[in-house]
Amino acid sequence: MMLGPARYPDRAQWQTLHDWVARGRALVFAARHQDPAVALEPFGIRVVPATAALLEPTNPPLENEASGFVTDLGADFDTDLEVDWISAGEVRSEASDVSVTLSVDGSPQVMWRPIGDGVVVVVASDYIFTNRSLATEGHGLLAFRILESASPQGSVYFDEEM
Repeated sequence: MMLGPARYPDRAQWQTLHDWVARGRALVFAARHQDPAVALEPFGIRVVPATAALLEPTNPPLENEASGFVTDLGADFDTDLEVDWISAGEVRSEASDVSVTLSVDGSPQVMWRPIGDGVVVVVASDYIFTNRSLATEGHGLLAFRILESASPQGSVYFDEEM
């Protein structure tokens, strides 16, 4: 898992991660909340600044920051649960084998793609994984479901050095 890394990987590091995933591993990558623009080139996925400008209700607006309530969380979720999704980005790909697993107001926020024998899950914002967000009812469950969508088997590694 790479959640809001202090610096994004360079081209060679992305290729190393791609090769690692293709050998049957899972990568969950979440772009930095306030600086989401990043191209995961060998994966054929990128995070771009959001085109919608919905603002976080509890903070002063940040330019181009998207926010919305996620109300359709699938069969495993309480249908009355609302999760406030905060993001300044959107996930994009031209690949035909991607699945958008979460959209907010039409803005793709979580994308899943098979890579060789593995899978990559790209999240437009790391906000859902922050302590502040996880302390809010329902957010921890959504964060867990995003991680679970990668179907990790074996060890889970957190990268805190990038």
